[in-house]
Amino acid sequence: MKMVRKAFVASFLIHILYIGFTLLTGYILTKNYEPDFSNEWDSVVVLQSEVAFGVHRGSPLYFAFTHLAGTVLCWAILYTWSKVSKIKGG
Repeated sequence: MKMVRKAFVASFLIHILYIGFTLLTGYILTKNYEPDFSNEWDSVVVLQSEVAFGVHRGSPLYFAFTHLAGTVLCWAILYTWSKVSKIKGG
């Protein structure tokens, strides 16, 4: 049970790091963006009348399923690591 708890925490931390890295990358790219208006006047494109922000991923259970899969993967890694270390140590 202790190994499952460790795998759950590891999967949670991986998700937090992934989301944090994505947000940080987007923030840095937004802060450093400098539009070049002088070259854009040559190729004018008509914009659509409606704008949608964000991405629709589908099911709201997306992160729950990826967290469960990550937990299983982390558990498999921890289990394998514990078996290999027992073989080498004993």
